[in-house]
Amino acid sequence: MGFEGPFEGTRHQIMQKGEITVRIPNPHQSDIPRDLLARILRQAQITRNEWEKLK
Repeated sequence: MGFEGPFEGTRHQIMQKGEITVRIPNPHQSDIPRDLLARILRQAQITRNEWEKLK
């Protein structure tokens, strides 16, 4: 999707693509809930359709 990282942030890892910075809050290093994934994708400006094409 063109993002670089992950990089260490102050509390969470972050990924960047141009002017977009996305925080990746996953302190337990396990699967993340569906609602959290939806928020991350919205923050990254990735549509559900684009995400589904990656599978």
